[in-house]
Amino acid sequence: ASTLVTYKGVSRSLWNTRYDAHVSTHVSDGPVKNVFLGSFDNSHSAARAYDLGRISLGCRDDEELNFPVTHYTDDLQMLEELSIEEI
Repeated sequence: ASTLVTYKGVSRSLWNTRYDAHVSTHVSDGPVKNVFLGSFDNSHSAARAYDLGRISLGCRDDEELNFPVTHYTDDLQMLEELSIEEI
């Protein structure tokens, strides 16, 4: 069971006090791969980790992120050079 979290890519189990961030990668002819990004003390930090993971996969659409992509302007160049495993 999990508690209701309002951010995309963020979950928290009822028995856990930390928030988990995870992102799904879509390979053209392969299966969807779920990537665990880490556990965080608060949902906001986990939501930012999700956004950074999505941005590193090429997402620039505010509708698919928790916060506007403009919040990550300083991080965009670095993120484009990293793979999802390096985040």
